[in-house]
Amino acid sequence: MSAGFPEQFRDLERFAATWAIVSRHGRYQHRVRSTMDEVREFYDAITSRLEAIMKYLNRVGLAELPASDRTLLYLMLAYMEASRAVEVIGATEVHWGFDSSRLKIIDGAEL
Repeated sequence: MSAGFPEQFRDLERFAATWAIVSRHGRYQHRVRSTMDEVREFYDAITSRLEAIMKYLNRVGLAELPASDRTLLYLMLAYMEASRAVEVIGATEVHWGFDSSRLKIIDGAEL
């Protein structure tokens, strides 16, 4: 995923190859296959820049978002997956719930 990356967020580009996943199912699967340390590292890096990222992405509507900013958008969507693991579950996968290998998330449309 490399259509460029906003200059002011270059420090987060190291996460793009593994976390900037287009599909919702792909982001979910990446979370459950990651270690909690990997999720926490990503979560902490994004959390520290969250306000600036949101301000940057909200400057235009989603339809007008340049291709060079899509990777950052996908990182933010992955951040939502990571936040569940860190803030709610306390693990990468819900061990008391439905087996994730049997779950298929179907997207209505890709962004």
